[in-house]
Amino acid sequence: MAETNIVEDLLREYYANQRQVYGYIYSGVRDYHATQDIFQEVAIAITRKADRYDPARPALPWFFGIAHFEILNWLRARGKQPAHVSFDVLDECFGEMDPSFAVTADLSLREQALKTCIEGLPEKQRSIIDLRYSKKQSCDRIATSVNQSIQSIYAVIKRLKVALRDCVSTRLEQELS
Repeated sequence: MAETNIVEDLLREYYANQRQVYGYIYSGVRDYHATQDIFQEVAIAITRKADRYDPARPALPWFFGIAHFEILNWLRARGKQPAHVSFDVLDECFGEMDPSFAVTADLSLREQALKTCIEGLPEKQRSIIDLRYSKKQSCDRIATSVNQSIQSIYAVIKRLKVALRDCVSTRLEQELS
């Protein structure tokens, strides 16, 4: 892409791939009108962030990354959580549609953000996360080992998932902006 026409080139590429991006957005929000609004917000974000695009890499994964954060912003502004579909599943599905979908760099950024967010948790919460996800222990076993009810462990894990998801999203947004 020519340096002087990068915004135009990116927008041409964006609209050439609008079906995939539109499908990605719709899968994240399940709302036709919201999808249209977010699609436009992504186009605006592309024009603002065009100087950060690496022309050596495929554009579609970059568009998906921007769409991901625009979806999260839309959901957050309405006090909603992405309950019906996981972004990891979306990335896998849309990655299969386009073999150039490079998730490895994005994944390493996510992994680093998650690691940093987990390190920021209090020791007891870090311990519960470690027992559940690193050591693959059942919630029942965790409850016994930390001397709490299983219901409280379920509640703690649910709150931690939300807190970590928000923390990771915030860190990634800061990284990309």
